[in-house]
Amino acid sequence: MYNFLKFRESAYKNKYRIAVETEKKKITYGELLKDITALSNALFNMGKEGYALVLQKSSPELLVSALALSKCGFKTVFASPHISCAELDCILKAVTPSAVFCQGEEISRISATLIKHGVDAAVTVGNMQNVLPSQFNYYDLIRKNDYKMPNEKTADESHGIFYYNTDKEPAFPELADSNLIALPLFEKAGAGLVSATLYSGAKCLILNDCSKRMLNKKAPEKIFCDISLRRFFEAPEVMEFEKENIRYSDRLVSLKALSYLFTEAAGFKTEVTVSGIKMYITLYLSGEVEDVNTHPAVVRLKQAAFDLLYKIDCPKALVVKKTN
Repeated sequence: MYNFLKFRESAYKNKYRIAVETEKKKITYGELLKDITALSNALFNMGKEGYALVLQKSSPELLVSALALSKCGFKTVFASPHISCAELDCILKAVTPSAVFCQGEEISRISATLIKHGVDAAVTVGNMQNVLPSQFNYYDLIRKNDYKMPNEKTADESHGIFYYNTDKEPAFPELADSNLIALPLFEKAGAGLVSATLYSGAKCLILNDCSKRMLNKKAPEKIFCDISLRRFFEAPEVMEFEKENIRYSDRLVSLKALSYLFTEAAGFKTEVTVSGIKMYITLYLSGEVEDVNTHPAVVRLKQAAFDLLYKIDCPKALVVKKTN
């Protein structure tokens, strides 16, 4: 997804156009390329190579990190900045990154897991505590390494590995000149959309505040979101992704997986579907059913739904169907 050579080609053609816009700042293609070059110079000087792990929030800093790592030839794994230590442990059992890119406020929480697996270098965005042997401030690296570096090697875009992922490759529609990407950039759909936007020379909006006031102010021509965010947008040009998944605690959960878990809990076939912005949990009961509300399967299913779905902020409905 994140490929430096494709971005550089676009940046040379669109040097003074706005590449990324947030609530507070606008960054041109030329400025973004300058930051990518500075960070890749810093990585080159560190002598780092192999795998890198990016745990940054969706932001211009994530884009710079991803493209700088592509320029330096890294194989990069992307995951949520709020990843649990258990999930992080699973990743680090599979790969040992030579550097981790993360939010400054998260480094203390995950440092023990990183050290356990021999990871001793981190680049942090924002305020941080020095908890690893080699720890660098992202903005210091950008500021101190702003020069041209020869002999670059560039990773193929297939070297991007997304921890939260779907089986299907997302199909991207035609982009507008101004696109709001309301999808995490550490997931395949968000990464693909923002990359396609930048390769085309268009503007990418990355907003934490998606209020009606902010949307009216920024006026994106197209909005790309998933099913869990669809209700926030009234614009006609809204494209939905991840229709077969639902966002749960900052990650995607398969509706098929939820159906399986609910079937196990209820003891009867259960299907989870989403229509519009509403989630439907359909339970198929067989045999004698005197009172649906007090049926043991319904009671078990309601408890399981509460345990698994309380963090998913969307309307939900339980539907009970009797079968022969």
